[in-house]
Amino acid sequence: MVYNDATLKRFWSKVDKSGGTEACWPWLSGNDGKYGTFWVDGRYQKAHRISFQIANARRISDGLMACHSCDNPICVNPSHVWEGNNADNMIDASHKGRLAHIKLSPSQIAYMKLLIAHGKAQTGELAQLYGVSKSTARRIKSGHIWSAITQAEYRPVSPDGFPALAKGGQ
Repeated sequence: MVYNDATLKRFWSKVDKSGGTEACWPWLSGNDGKYGTFWVDGRYQKAHRISFQIANARRISDGLMACHSCDNPICVNPSHVWEGNNADNMIDASHKGRLAHIKLSPSQIAYMKLLIAHGKAQTGELAQLYGVSKSTARRIKSGHIWSAITQAEYRPVSPDGFPALAKGGQ
């Protein structure tokens, strides 16, 4: 993604780089209540996405998002912004302890979907096993929640998490 010089000058004029190259670079202009926004290509876009696109000279790939390694929504330092899918972002958040209120990890959700798809378990059994409501298990199955996490994203975890599919019988 290549922006013209006037757009680049306008973008970087709204950024505080005074902390140095390793620090967060706060967006100093408008926001959507959480993330900085920048008018470009005829619409407002998230400033951290634009920063990623400037630094990498390309658009963010379809189906992916700009994620913050610093967890600072107004940061536009391109070295703090990485490209990933929703599951990657949720795993990052989980590892950083930002999802303490969520009972299931992305890997557990993917595993639930895998078991259901292969007829290995019913939603009620999984709800009981993971300590969530039957409604939550049904909503995971139907895709009303956690739709971005797929069976393919299942990663076996430690024995205190849950067993791999092969251990659960075939």
